[in-house]
Amino acid sequence: MLLQTITYRFPADYVDAAIEHLRIIERESVKEPGCRAFIVYRKTDDPRTFFLYELWEDQAAIDYHFTQQFVIDHVVNGIRILAEERRAATFTPLFPDGPG
Repeated sequence: MLLQTITYRFPADYVDAAIEHLRIIERESVKEPGCRAFIVYRKTDDPRTFFLYELWEDQAAIDYHFTQQFVIDHVVNGIRILAEERRAATFTPLFPDGPG
């Protein structure tokens, strides 16, 4: 299991466009094999900042995700272009077999 977290910050003029891209990304990602969860959050005290919580079966599921046309259209050629800031991190479980 892999957890990916991504934080995006958008210029005020691009927030509405970013939200439309994010809506499609979340809706389509959860349909993919290997996607356990995909949730987009908006920061309460900064409405220009969004947090993506993505839980994937394995690296193969993430790799597959990036081959999808909606990802190319709405991530690579969408929110990444609109964003003024992007921070991403990938995490693996400390205890992969569950709590010890």
